[in-house]
Amino acid sequence: MVKDVSVSSPAPGLVRVTILSTLGDGSADAGLIATIRSAVSADKVRPLTDSVSVVSATVIPYAVAAELRVRSGPDPDLVRAEALAGASAYVADRHAIGAEVAVSGLLAALHQPGCRTVALLEPTTDLIVAEDEAPYCTGIDITVTVDDAR
Repeated sequence: MVKDVSVSSPAPGLVRVTILSTLGDGSADAGLIATIRSAVSADKVRPLTDSVSVVSATVIPYAVAAELRVRSGPDPDLVRAEALAGASAYVADRHAIGAEVAVSGLLAALHQPGCRTVALLEPTTDLIVAEDEAPYCTGIDITVTVDDAR
């Protein structure tokens, strides 16, 4: 199955179709590439003078690591679970061709009710990918510290 697609024309008469799979990290296997190539290369689908290539998106792996500080009172496990759910939703949304993973987006996703502060350890800068690349989160590690200091 195809999760995302990008079409570009690197030169006149050339069409490049980049696909991201719904399976695993999004790398498209040979079977999926062949199926898409067959569908988009048919004479009734493409202009006769165009040459079509179909490739898998280049997957760019990254990990998320964060430290949350909470005051005593809120359940640290609940705060961690909510932060994990928020971060998981954000990285799933950003798993697309040409998508940017912004530090500010991760901080917003991690900062849930009951959280005092978030320190993002990874990534330390925005992840900007090319038009044929897709970011893929390999894991999310969240630690929670109870801290009543003002």
